[in-house]
Amino acid sequence: MSGQAETADGVEVLAARRIGESDYAVIAHRVVSDTEPVLLVQSAVFRNVGLALVIALVLITGAVTVRIVTRYESRLSLLNRELEAKVFRRTSALVQTRDAVIFGLSRLADSRDRETGAHIARLQRLVVLLARHLRPHHPEIDEAWIERLRLATGLHDIGKVGIPDAILLKPGRLTPDERRIMQNHAEIGAQCLAAIGERLGENDFLAMARDIAWCHHEWWNGAGYPRGLRGTAIPLAARIVAVADVYDAASSARVYKSAMSPDAVL
Repeated sequence: MSGQAETADGVEVLAARRIGESDYAVIAHRVVSDTEPVLLVQSAVFRNVGLALVIALVLITGAVTVRIVTRYESRLSLLNRELEAKVFRRTSALVQTRDAVIFGLSRLADSRDRETGAHIARLQRLVVLLARHLRPHHPEIDEAWIERLRLATGLHDIGKVGIPDAILLKPGRLTPDERRIMQNHAEIGAQCLAAIGERLGENDFLAMARDIAWCHHEWWNGAGYPRGLRGTAIPLAARIVAVADVYDAASSARVYKSAMSPDAVL
């Protein structure tokens, strides 16, 4: 025999099957959808008792189980919400710390060369525009990738902190020897960011920042520096920054040159 009762949080179904003179197998479960009953109590055999007592025992046990399960689910839901809030707070704190460190390192480069700060701001806008334009052609580019690119671009010239002022701040064109020293900033920046990665552990942001610092002066035809990489051997993020960097440099005035028109730069 079987029966059911509507409760506040679902339909409870009882089924009892007689297996002897006074022995019954009883199952109680709750229907939470048309296809997914949830077992609450399963008692294989009640021996030497009447059917009424069996059903009473199942009802009592089922009611207690329902109350326990409901309280457990409520407590679990509360703990999950608290955990999510804690993870969100810690993640936000880590992101704020990371962004503060990036800002500090960018200001460090800016302190050596006042043009660097304005250059970085323009460059970050350009790389975001380029990355979004290229997104249909490169499946790895998504909004998270673009945000890493924007932040990592701020560190592309961090290696210039290791270049002597006489060369870094020279008001005219560099000699061949001075240019070779200036080119060392790519290696210096990459080594600096690699050292941070060794201490903190490698992650997508540091890997991208290191690639950009190291490779943003490489050329598609292999004529760039410091390693003479060519084509797709140059990381995509570095290729985007390289194009934006040249565009900004050519379209900006310097003490030794005037700014080119956008059409001429293109």
